[in-house]
Amino acid sequence: MKKNLVLLVSVALLSSALLVPISVNAESLGNNMQDKSQAQEVIQSDDFSYYENSPYFNVQKNKVTGDTEITITDSNLVKLLNKSGIDTTGFNTMVRSNGVTKIVWHGQARYGNVDIYLSRNVLNGMYSIGINGIAATVGVLFPGIGTAIAGVIAAEIAGHGLFDRGVIYKIRSFKLSDIVYQ
Repeated sequence: MKKNLVLLVSVALLSSALLVPISVNAESLGNNMQDKSQAQEVIQSDDFSYYENSPYFNVQKNKVTGDTEITITDSNLVKLLNKSGIDTTGFNTMVRSNGVTKIVWHGQARYGNVDIYLSRNVLNGMYSIGINGIAATVGVLFPGIGTAIAGVIAAEIAGHGLFDRGVIYKIRSFKLSDIVYQ
């Protein structure tokens, strides 16, 4: 019970700390635009340019289903985390195969319907660096809108222990809907 309470308080504090840059970003956008409502439109749009402009991610958009699939290999994720200043000592990059983390947004991202495929290596690496590292890693994978998702997944990973296979986290309306072990 005490461990769960500490975990819950850590996630709550970290989630609120991660929200600050988002509100600062909205304010700075508002100062550069003629109208504050334009800033809201930019924040609420389904902008995947973070992924599309990054050398680490591969983005595939399905115009028929409206899904957007974003993939990053384990080795590229470690490079991105190092660049972001996040400890990656627990990530084992010397494995026989390079795992893949996949993010599948269903429809518009602003509604929070996403499936997150995390490889065993990434899960164990995140677990080894603790709750703050988990939330920071998920925050790098999901800038902005990912703050809500970071808290959901960080609590689940921290409470699990070491993983022996990958996991799919199914999130609907920013709430954890289902967990599937690969």
